[in-house]
Amino acid sequence: MRGTFRSLAVRDYRVFVTGHTASQMGTWMQRLAVIWAVFEITDSGFYVGVASFCLFGPAIVLSPLAGLMADTRDSRRLLVTTKAGMTATAVLLMVVGFSHPTTPMPYLLAAAVFGVVETFDIPVRMTFVAELVDREDLSNAVGLNSAAMNFSRIIGPAVGGALISGAGVEWCFAVNIGLSVAVLASMLSIKARTEPDSAPRLDNGLMSGFGVAWRHDGVRSCLFAYTVVSVFAIVFPVTLPLFAERSLGGGPAAFTVLFSAVSLGSIAGALAVARHPVPDLAFLGQASVATGVSTAALAVAPNLVVAAIVALAVGAATMAFMAAVITIVHLNAPDETRGRVLALVSMIGVGSRAIGGLILGTVVDLFDARAAIGLGAAVSALAGAWILLWWRRTAASRATPSPGAG
Repeated sequence: MRGTFRSLAVRDYRVFVTGHTASQMGTWMQRLAVIWAVFEITDSGFYVGVASFCLFGPAIVLSPLAGLMADTRDSRRLLVTTKAGMTATAVLLMVVGFSHPTTPMPYLLAAAVFGVVETFDIPVRMTFVAELVDREDLSNAVGLNSAAMNFSRIIGPAVGGALISGAGVEWCFAVNIGLSVAVLASMLSIKARTEPDSAPRLDNGLMSGFGVAWRHDGVRSCLFAYTVVSVFAIVFPVTLPLFAERSLGGGPAAFTVLFSAVSLGSIAGALAVARHPVPDLAFLGQASVATGVSTAALAVAPNLVVAAIVALAVGAATMAFMAAVITIVHLNAPDETRGRVLALVSMIGVGSRAIGGLILGTVVDLFDARAAIGLGAAVSALAGAWILLWWRRTAASRATPSPGAG
C-alpha cells in the first residue's frame, strides 16, 4: 500500500472510490444508451452531436456556479444531493426508453436534465478527494480515482452494449437506477476529515476561479491545452460509434469493443500519473503529443482488430493527459477557491465535449469519421508541442541568473 495503491489504505477514500466506480459504470451505460438511441432514431451524425451537447453542454454555463457551491457548501451533503438527482434522472430516462419514442426529442430533453445535475456533481466530487487523503497523497489519490473511473468505462459500456443488443436501451437506464442508489448509500457512510465552515461566505465571487487560473502561468497554459485537446480529440462518445458504424462496418458490438479498449488503456495512463510524484507541464506536453500520435494511428486503422489494439494506446495517452491536468490544477489552486478552479476543468472537459460533439459530428457528415479523428490527432500533437516549447522556455528563463546575482 506504500506505492501505487497507498491511498486505498484510507477507509473513507476506499469507500468513495468503490461507490463512484459502480455509479460511473451506470453513467457510462446511460450515456451510451442515449447516444445509440438517438443515432438509431435519426441515423445522423449531427443529431449524435446534439445528444452529446445535451449531456455535456450545461457545464459550459453552470460550472462556475457549481464550483462556488463546491467551495462554500458541505461537500458530503452536496454530493448526497447530486447523487439523489442523478438517480431521479435515471428514472426519467427509463420512462422515456420504455415509451419507445419515434423522435429524439424526449431523449434529448432527459439528457439535458442529467447534464445539469452532473455539472454540479463533478467539481464537488473532485474537491472531495482532497478531504479524504493527506496532501502528499493527493496526486496518488487523483490517479487511482481516474483509474477506477476508467475501469467503469470498460464494464459500463460492455454491459450497456450487451443490453442494447439484447434487451434494449431502456434496460440500461433501469440498471443504472440500482447503481445510483448504491453510490448514494456509500456517500452516507463517509465522514470527511474537515468540518464545513458554519458560516460560508457566498460573496467570494462566482467567477473568481477564472482570475486565479489566469494569473497562474502554469494553470493557464494547462487549461488552454486541455480545452483544444478536449474539443477536437477527446470526444469518444461521438466519434467512436460513428467510426465503428461507418468506417469499420460494425454496430453496437464494435463500438463497445473500441470504447472498452480505450477505457482499458486509460487505466494504465491513470496509474502512470498515480506513480508519478508530481506531474508537471513537461509530462502534460508529452501526454498530449502521445495522444496525437496514437489517435492518428486509430484514424487509419484498417479493421476492428487493429483499431482495438491502437485504442489501448489512445486510452493510455488521453487519460495520462487528463489526470495530469486535474493533478496540476489541484496542487496549484488556493484552498479557498479550489472548487471554482476545478470547476473550470469540469467546464472544459464536459462542456468541450458538447462543442466538440457538434463540430466532429458535422465533420463526419461532411467527410467521414476517419477525417474527424485525424483532425483531433493533429490538434493534440500541436498542443503538446506548444506546451513542451513553452515549458522549455520558462525552464531556461528560471535557470538564467538575474543581473547582479551571486
